Amino acid sequence: MLDTEFDFEDVSSHNNHSDFQRIITTLMVWVHSHILNFIKCIQSKQEWFKVSNSRRQIKRSIRISIILMACLLVFYPLKYLVNIDIAKETTTINVQNENSLEDKADLRKADISSFIKQVDFSRTPITSSMLMQNYEKVFLTGFVSNINVEQTDSDKLKNLETSHMYDVNFPDSGKKVPDIKQIEKDGRKSYDSITTCEDLSYNNSIYYSSTMNILGDDLVSLRRTLLKADNWLVKEVQDKDDKLKDETEIVETQWFRFGGSSIWLEQEQCYLVFSRIVYSRIKQKNHPHVSLIRGQAFDKNWKEIQGKKIPYIDVQLPNDIDTEFGKLEEELGVSDCKEFINDQINYDFCKVQQAKSHLQNLKRKDTVSSKYFVTYPVVFDIPFDANGDWKGPEDPHVILRDMNNTQESVVLFNMDDHVGGGRRMFSYMPHRKLDNIQRLDVPGRQLRISEKNWTPFFHPSDNPRSLLSRGFIHFIYSFSPLEIFRCSLNDGICEVVFDADTLELSTLNSFGGMRGGTQFVPLPKSLPRLQNKNIWVGFPKLHISNCGCGDIFYRPMLSLLIESKGVYHQELVVPAIDFNIDVLSWDLLSDQCKETNILSPNSIVHWDVFDQNSKTKEFQDYLTLTVSESDALTKVVTLKGVLNYILGIYKDKDIRKEFVPNREADVIISKTLGCLIDEAKQNCRKYGDKHRLL
Repeated sequence: MLDTEFDFEDVSSHNNHSDFQRIITTLMVWVHSHILNFIKCIQSKQEWFKVSNSRRQIKRSIRISIILMACLLVFYPLKYLVNIDIAKETTTINVQNENSLEDKADLRKADISSFIKQVDFSRTPITSSMLMQNYEKVFLTGFVSNINVEQTDSDKLKNLETSHMYDVNFPDSGKKVPDIKQIEKDGRKSYDSITTCEDLSYNNSIYYSSTMNILGDDLVSLRRTLLKADNWLVKEVQDKDDKLKDETEIVETQWFRFGGSSIWLEQEQCYLVFSRIVYSRIKQKNHPHVSLIRGQAFDKNWKEIQGKKIPYIDVQLPNDIDTEFGKLEEELGVSDCKEFINDQINYDFCKVQQAKSHLQNLKRKDTVSSKYFVTYPVVFDIPFDANGDWKGPEDPHVILRDMNNTQESVVLFNMDDHVGGGRRMFSYMPHRKLDNIQRLDVPGRQLRISEKNWTPFFHPSDNPRSLLSRGFIHFIYSFSPLEIFRCSLNDGICEVVFDADTLELSTLNSFGGMRGGTQFVPLPKSLPRLQNKNIWVGFPKLHISNCGCGDIFYRPMLSLLIESKGVYHQELVVPAIDFNIDVLSWDLLSDQCKETNILSPNSIVHWDVFDQNSKTKEFQDYLTLTVSESDALTKVVTLKGVLNYILGIYKDKDIRKEFVPNREADVIISKTLGCLIDEAKQNCRKYGDKHRLL
């Protein structure tokens, strides 16, 4: 259902005002100011009468105000007809709110209306269709981990204290005194014994779009392009008997596309989607011979852009690239024959010659262009040893680095690596020409045989200090216990910056069912920054087995990650979200709970605040998320109210200002972990009951 708390408007052309529109805008401002003055006058009659010298002036002012009010009623609707919004038409979304707050709880009350007025929303992916589409309300149950138990459970603590009283025979005293030793003993387990899952649970709602875009690709065209490339990969993506088969049959039985990870690249005004493409010689998508990374570009309405060129950021471009391309076409002999338009014989001869050399000239032009641009759609040239199966890059995830007015996509993937001694994680910068792939390694730490599901995020300290450096990137290596790596984008060397030893956590805080998922992103730029704190939001992937829906059950989670002075913790975790999607089974034939039931979160595409309620201070924010069903179907879902949901914990729960590493931290985290695991399994059982195998 449509949420009408805020006014929706078309923001697609805020800055394309005609002269008439500007006149209307000026008139609206003038009318608005006079009406405000009139209201002020009514509210303060004595001041107004002092200013007016006669009753005639008073009556005239009233008449003018009434006329202006009538004009406003006539012209105000034109604001929506001509796409005028006085408040949103100056700078770009990249402007960072430079205000800062000390307490994270103050974020939900921050007035950001003046900042929103500066934003040019025509540069963002927020469109009129996004604003006007139907949204469904869903209630989410999450669990907090940093609750102030002393305040929240003061009554329970008092009850605990009174339960350990004993009589003593003091003169003139028949009162009971506390059993100090017993209280100290129970105090060591007070948090776990007193605090319940109900105390830790947080319930609120968000909205999700009832209509979801489905992203596709032309695998037939992709295969043709690869076979024409005439490189080392050609022999790895075909069989000797392919000539006896129809290409459609080959693609349908041996080529598969997994879920896509996407970001909005504002400087290029397009979405970029990175997907895993699989070629299987035995016709099984979970048994690939090779995997490849596919890149696609889409416009604001999720229509694919063919031939989208994005320049390499480390290659110097000519000042006027269009002029230079024109000169290149002349040099290559590419011509539209216009110079012979009045000479029919030569014009026809020119056209024949151009037709003969057209494809060859285009190929030569593309070869030159590829030195300066990535042209989408594309299969990225990532070298790997193709000897055997399960080779090539898998599970690509993208994160946006926005630094020094330059936006850059960084792709993370895992790949079998004979040098690294197993499956290893890699960083890939698709818009760099030089040294764009790095294998990630952690010196001094024994890595697992198969490394995957590293969750990326950028910390403010990751920005490079030197022009010679590419800076750093952070990863959540493990969610439970929480372990954080910091890796160089120059050479791939990583260090452990936070782990279980920091909090001296026990084995009670180990849960392998929370992994991977989307990248973690900071709060929208329109919000003030926090002093000495950093906040990120992400959608990890819940991975549990034999819980009531098939053998394996994947679902998006929601996590709020906070760092202060080098100490990280998850302040809120939502165990499972499904957006009421009836998830496709692994065989793609039904939505029943068969062997594997997968709904995976792939990426946070963008997150912006569009408006704020002046009274309640609630935000009108839009977050776009890509999810995949059964590792086959990529859907785009728009969420509304995620920011209100997250910040709502500071209204509904007594959250501590700081998370302090101490002996109680182990108990706090394990209690929250136990609650969210139980809730996750309950969600799985409920879904399984509704989608039982017939």
